[in-house]
Amino acid sequence: MMKIQEFDIVIVGAGIAGLTAGIHLRKRNLSVLVIEKAVFPRKKLCGGFLTYPAIREIVALGFDCTDNSIFYPSSDIFIHHHGSELKLKLTQDAYMVSRFDFDHMLCKKYLEMGGELIEGTRATCIADDNTLLLDNGDTLRFNILIGADGANSMVRKYINRDIQRSDGFCVGKNYSLPIPSSLPQGFHLYMDLIDEGYGWCFAYTDRYASVGVGGTKKDGMVLDAAKQLFARLHIDEPHLEGAIIPNGTPANILASGNIFLAGDATGLVDRVLGEGIYPALLVGRIIGSKLGAGLTDKTYRKELKELTEICRSARILGKLMADKNFKDILVHKGFGHPLFLKYLCEEIVLKKNQRYSHVLPSYMKGRKKQSALS
Repeated sequence: MMKIQEFDIVIVGAGIAGLTAGIHLRKRNLSVLVIEKAVFPRKKLCGGFLTYPAIREIVALGFDCTDNSIFYPSSDIFIHHHGSELKLKLTQDAYMVSRFDFDHMLCKKYLEMGGELIEGTRATCIADDNTLLLDNGDTLRFNILIGADGANSMVRKYINRDIQRSDGFCVGKNYSLPIPSSLPQGFHLYMDLIDEGYGWCFAYTDRYASVGVGGTKKDGMVLDAAKQLFARLHIDEPHLEGAIIPNGTPANILASGNIFLAGDATGLVDRVLGEGIYPALLVGRIIGSKLGAGLTDKTYRKELKELTEICRSARILGKLMADKNFKDILVHKGFGHPLFLKYLCEEIVLKKNQRYSHVLPSYMKGRKKQSALS
């Protein structure tokens, strides 16, 4: 008879959300097993842009974001659109990070805290008797299951039976040494490459760079846009990488009984920016600090209400920007009002203080107040 291994908490997926949850759970001395289909250290296509709340979450995990061997600072954001370039100077540094290094760092800390990890193994099936089948033939029994297994999460499909595959997709390349010398420094966003999405080039001296395009999978449009971006940056790159990303539609059911979703599996991502690192860190902390202490499917949704509202407003704007004419007008108008773009960048992109729908009225109110004082 096959032996079934039993665990209190099983996490499927050793990305940012899964490992963050694991670290916080181990801080509470709970028994945790993480299952990961890849083997660390592993590649992960991602721009690696860190907003201010993301940095706070990383510090709460015990890491030093001033360590420039892992976290790369920059205060310059450049927006490109049809031959025009607008530079925004941030009031404080934002950071970029290599997911190869960052995920490995999270994994190392999780293991140092006594967490268990099974690498190179895929979870294939969940049974109704709280068991999980692995592709190596093993079966695990869990008290609580956390699905942090990406945009096309198997766990998400189990509790959301009618869920469709994500149509979000990104194509690009992450670089460590050597880095192409033609890459511009700082954070560069290219708004004219693709209707539903944008291109990015994030580079820090000669130590790290990420170049790519994110959007929706429509007849190879993302791949074509990525080739255009690499040509614009004078990079001959024959080996581009691709990854499925959330398309900004959250799961109808974020938790069911003793099963919880985390990270990209929740679908909670800023559709306009494609940002997923902060949501992954936040959700991982909420699960890790409150699981087993009264967290239910209802209270979990309540905990995620603010993040859900931010993603909902981003989804509405994202749908509008899917229209090329609307996007061109919006970006063109923004170029004519750099103070507003900087305000939007600081308040929404970096601080996560407001929803997109609130930023214009808030900005106008602030400008009127400033004019009255002067």
